[in-house]
Order: sequence, then C-alpha cells, then structure tokens
Amino acid sequence: MNLTSRKRLPFAGSAALAAAMLLTACSIGARPTPAPTLYDFGPPAARLTTAPATTPLAVEVRAPHWLDSPGIDYRLAYADAQRVQEYAGSRWLAPPAQLLAQRLRQQLGATAAASNVAAACILRVDLHEFSQVFEKEEQSSGVIQAQAVLLDARRRLIAGRSFAIERPAGSADARGAAAALLAASDALGGELAGWLNSSAPTARACGDSLGANAGDSAARLPPAAEVPPAATPVLR
Repeated sequence: MNLTSRKRLPFAGSAALAAAMLLTACSIGARPTPAPTLYDFGPPAARLTTAPATTPLAVEVRAPHWLDSPGIDYRLAYADAQRVQEYAGSRWLAPPAQLLAQRLRQQLGATAAASNVAAACILRVDLHEFSQVFEKEEQSSGVIQAQAVLLDARRRLIAGRSFAIERPAGSADARGAAAALLAASDALGGELAGWLNSSAPTARACGDSLGANAGDSAARLPPAAEVPPAATPVLR
C-alpha cells in the first residue's frame, strides 16, 4: 500500500507543477482591457445671434431606448442600411440626447425642462436618428433626424416641425463620426432658432401663456418623466 502511494506521488507533483506553470503563463500573457475613448461636444457653444427672443425658453431632448446609450452608432447604407452597429473601443461621454440637449440650451440660451424655472415655452426634440451613415466605404455623413414641437407653459401644442440634418465626416472612424455629429447638432440648433423666429404668433402665444400662468404652478415645468406625450403635430 505504501509502495503504491509512493509511485503515484511523482505524477501528482508533475500535474500540480504543470497547472501552476499554465496559470503563471496565462497571468503573464493577459493584458488589461484598454479604457474606451470618450467623446463629447467639446467646449460650451456660444449663444447664437439668431437665438429666439422668447425667454425663458426650456429645452428637452428625448430618444427611443435603442438610442439611449453612449454607443457611437454607424450604418453601412451601401451594404445593409437596416443594420445599426457601434464602434468598439469608443463611446460618447453621455447618451446622445443628453449631449444634444446641453448643446441646444447653450445655443438658444435656454434652461432645462425639468428645472424649477417659469418658462414661456418648451421646445421638445424627439430624436429618431443620430448616427454616422456610410454611403460608400470612404464616404459618410453624420445624420440627425428629429421631430421638434413647441409647447406653451401648460404643455399645449403651438407648432411642430421635422428636421433632417447631414454633415460630411472627415474620416471613417469614431473620431470622424463624433466630429460630423457635432457639426450636425450645431446646424440643428441654427435651424431650430430660425424656425422659432419665423413666426410672430409663436412668440406671442408663449408670452400670453406665461402671463396667464404667472404665479401658477402650471408655469413651472414638471420633470419630463411626469409629463404625458403631446399630440402629434402636423409636420411640414
């Protein structure tokens, strides 16, 4: 019995030694996963000279759940336009809706819709597309598609319009996507400002709404999560 045990000891020791060497090799060869490259919209945007005179204006931006993530999306329209992909190793610093909302507030001199500030009007933007679209392998654009509605202080619909913005990307990578989508976001801010300024009744409706609700809690905007969706406007 003792002899048998002694004969098995060398084999058991060899197996243990081999396992230890394998673990050591794995630990030496393993490399830590690099941190993702983060992108945002850069320094704060200057207020547009065409920013609407209606003050104070509140802005909120909403996105469907599939856009509510920090992934930088792209589509290969020349191969499969229905397939949405994300760049590996690169991310937005925050979901696109948050970045866009901050940018538009800076451009339009607006507040957040969830703030406790009496606002004459609320500009709500619903994102439908926020991605880099490749028409060819080396030709792509930052694409934003959105629907904007203007609401008075009681969340009643005043006007609505759809927007489709494209700006060329300088490179076929996450960096090119981030730069193109920033340019598209700034262009959207300019178009929104022009739209808000294009109709005198719009500003008058906002002013009338704020005056009618002075001192009323209805003029103070509730958090977006507590607000029911507005009626779908007639788009032009």
